[in-house]
Amino acid sequence: MKLDIIIDKLTPCLEEVSTGKILQTTFSIATDRDVSDLVKKGWLFDWTDASLEKANIYKLLVKGEATIQGLVAAEVVKGAVYVHTDSIAHT
Repeated sequence: MKLDIIIDKLTPCLEEVSTGKILQTTFSIATDRDVSDLVKKGWLFDWTDASLEKANIYKLLVKGEATIQGLVAAEVVKGAVYVHTDSIAHT
């Protein structure tokens, strides 16, 4: 899968666009319900794909809030952390 993105700047984590303020964040394991709710909301990745069966899916939140800001799937493979970038996006 080829990514076609532009990164205009790097931030420590999440930045509030309207103010430029860097927001404190937390992360934890995403539940099956978290993932299915995101599919219903139109998120473009299939976090239930079989290729992620052994991966842990982590959710990123603004500290003190419940809205998921991002997800990442990672697993340990041969002693290293592998972050999944497989072609699991839907168009």
